[in-house]
Amino acid sequence: MVTSLYVQSHFVQSRTSSASKETSGEKPSSTAVRANTLELERFHGRIGNNLAQLGHLLTFANASGAWRIDLRPAKTRHEVARREAKNRVTLHTMFALPEEIFMQGRAPSDDVSMPEGCSSQHMQIGDGKVRGVWYASPCLDMSALYYHQAFRTHLLPLSTPQLKSCVEDGTSPDEGLLTIHLRGDDAIPIEDHMLDSKAALRSWLFPPCSLYQRIIEDGGFARVLLVTSPDLRNPCVRWLQDLSAASGQFSLQLQSGTVLEDACAILRARHLTLSYSSFGHNLAVMSQHLRTIYTRGVFDEHWLMNCDTWVGVRIVRYDVATSWDRHYPYNESYRGALEWLVTYPAEAVLGPRACHRSECKSTRPNRPIVCNLNSNEEL
Repeated sequence: MVTSLYVQSHFVQSRTSSASKETSGEKPSSTAVRANTLELERFHGRIGNNLAQLGHLLTFANASGAWRIDLRPAKTRHEVARREAKNRVTLHTMFALPEEIFMQGRAPSDDVSMPEGCSSQHMQIGDGKVRGVWYASPCLDMSALYYHQAFRTHLLPLSTPQLKSCVEDGTSPDEGLLTIHLRGDDAIPIEDHMLDSKAALRSWLFPPCSLYQRIIEDGGFARVLLVTSPDLRNPCVRWLQDLSAASGQFSLQLQSGTVLEDACAILRARHLTLSYSSFGHNLAVMSQHLRTIYTRGVFDEHWLMNCDTWVGVRIVRYDVATSWDRHYPYNESYRGALEWLVTYPAEAVLGPRACHRSECKSTRPNRPIVCNLNSNEEL
């Protein structure tokens, strides 16, 4: 079955030209490509990664003048690996994706144009199509605002009845509730003997448990919802449970439901704290309920969230001086990283601060985007 979804296009500019051209209304220069269709070859990974793919694909379609988006190769692809097959089922419980999306105001005769700041490095062009996996953004440092607009126009209308009824259940989101997403599962080795091996880079990019404590205290939150994986392997789960019991200053509710239920909790949140995870970062961009996003000030160049949010939403940064390349006195093993998460002192957490994209950089390609520790703009 072919479903047509006509949408309003937003011209998207890269960081390299946006400052001057957004104010002047001038279009960045572009290069025409002999193609009119964008094609998604396959889905990559789990829901968080799938949202990144769709976000990059949809915003590039808006920016490039593409006539059509073809999702059929990804939807009909036979997944040999059981995990990938399960991921596809999960995706389709959340979104009723069509085989094709047609862009409003475009015609088959319109060629795709490569906007300034965008590259065809990860694309294949031929037979009238631009093909790719679209996990890596083809454009430099897109604004989260544009991803939010694209999702609101293109993807939210495709939510399944289960997701819609959960997110819009007839009740107002809880204004006094802080929702915390904690990545668990693949972030920490299952077997004890692996704990002495060198920790993965991302282990040093999670917020330490005391950072959550600072957010709860500074925000005056009396209720906290902790959304995490069923294995409860993130040590901050137990740490926050103990803090709640010892202080009596806030109640803590733990949720480890289905992917759809956990996504719903994030999409309903008014105040959300992000972990270093594509799941929380990319769902947040889709939200229509958010008012405050709390972050350690670490983003990822492949994900959709950054400091440039949409009207009504602000990002609050809390920083720590620990990273994958500087974590003394903790050793570089997983044991060292776990010790750091639960012992890093609350008084060493910096912030709250404003979040500016100009202060957040990656040291080299395929490295996380880390915000400047020396920022003095306190909130």
